[in-house]
Amino acid sequence: MSTAASASPSSDRVLAGVALMLGFCVTAPLLDVAAKLASATVPVGQITAARFVVQCALMAPLVWAMGLSVQVPRGQWLALMARAVFLLVSTFCFIAALRVMPLADTLAIVFVAPFIVLLVGKFHLGEEVGPRRVGAAIVGFVGVLFVIQPSFAAFGAVAFLPLGSAVGFAFYILVTRCLSRQVHPVILQFHTGLLASLVCVPFSGWPRARGRGSSIRSGPTASPGSGCWGSASSPRSAT
Repeated sequence: MSTAASASPSSDRVLAGVALMLGFCVTAPLLDVAAKLASATVPVGQITAARFVVQCALMAPLVWAMGLSVQVPRGQWLALMARAVFLLVSTFCFIAALRVMPLADTLAIVFVAPFIVLLVGKFHLGEEVGPRRVGAAIVGFVGVLFVIQPSFAAFGAVAFLPLGSAVGFAFYILVTRCLSRQVHPVILQFHTGLLASLVCVPFSGWPRARGRGSSIRSGPTASPGSGCWGSASSPRSAT
């Protein structure tokens, strides 16, 4: 009886993680489309800044409504800053690539991120990685190589920007994995938006009136997806 009882919560946590990841997969493309549309008229840095400022502004009333405290232990601030910087770099590289490359090609190269997460999760975090996961990651990595080669021939060094985005996003995932058991997902989203805004806005500025609407739309589309990812990272393994 005790074995069956203990298996049920574990199964529920896995199903909850799967549902949250599906939520991320549904909402994340909305950010990609919004960023692609904005990149035609707005500088990359300003789109990136708007994405994080709007995220912070959306999370603030949610923090208040849920009665959460924005205070976190002093020892976690470095990890929070690293999380914000990794996502900031990933977002900037991704949007910079979208200005030149088709959305489909950019996303295909970014899909190398799970392979990086798998390697770091296994060798640095000591997480168990089965042969099926390894096989799926290798197949995905080979597919990325097939996309990178013609993309490099067509777009030059710009084709490496999605790869930089994948590396930044992979380490963002891993830091999220470490923080998600200690910090509420909404607080994670609030501080990520705040810290990334403080880093980005002084250098990039705020979008002008002409492209402000399309830039701001990237924030509401990014927040639900990132929230789903942060919540999913708690009950599930990073790999």
